[in-house]
Amino acid sequence: QKTRCRTQQGHRQTNGATWNMVKVKSLFISDLHIGVKHNNVKALLEILDDYEFENLFLVGDIIDMTKIARKPRWKKSYGKFFKKLIDLSANTNIIYITGNHDHVLREFTPFNIGPFKIVDEYVYKDILLIHGDKFDRLVYQRKWLYMFGSFGYDFMIWLDDTFNMKGVLSKKAKRITKKTSNYLNDFYETARRYAKSKKCSKIVCGHTHMQEWRKIKDINYYNCGDFRESSTYIIEKLDGTLCLEVKYE
Repeated sequence: QKTRCRTQQGHRQTNGATWNMVKVKSLFISDLHIGVKHNNVKALLEILDDYEFENLFLVGDIIDMTKIARKPRWKKSYGKFFKKLIDLSANTNIIYITGNHDHVLREFTPFNIGPFKIVDEYVYKDILLIHGDKFDRLVYQRKWLYMFGSFGYDFMIWLDDTFNMKGVLSKKAKRITKKTSNYLNDFYETARRYAKSKKCSKIVCGHTHMQEWRKIKDINYYNCGDFRESSTYIIEKLDGTLCLEVKYE
């Protein structure tokens, strides 16, 4: 259900230029993977400029520390992204939720870095925010298979980028692999049970890089998607409704 929400408009003015901003309550972003060669950080910066919001929830794997540890990569756009977060923090509640690619932070959570709160999971209203690797049996039970799949996924993204295929290969490969196994059924049910144990009626995750909404028995499940081969995210409207959004080129 990737429908554009009807939202109130505001305005922002910089250097004499004025443009419309969409007023929302919250933005939910996941899986930017800063440190990898291919991601859509520039699209994310545009999104952060398009909205006026009170809360910014970073739902895991914003920084890919596993990649940085092996082969550090730094782009100018990464510096712009962190500067943007610092600027936003003056008037925005920013929650950084850890994922499996920045899991080293979990040794110290919860903690604050300046205005940013770093946690493993977070309850906002009746919404449980968690990256989702906790529900993925491949990550912890069959780590070799997960690592092999991760390598293949990176290779598909490289092919997409090299031949300008706009994510066709990586998206298709990931969906086929997961839909032809019991992976998603297990993932959904484990996520549902965990949200229920936290007395939440909704759960927002990342991890799968597959943006979606679905009703799982008594729980509403949302997934942000990713900012690697896609530019997908979730907004909370002023009335509390959650909507899936995508930024097109």
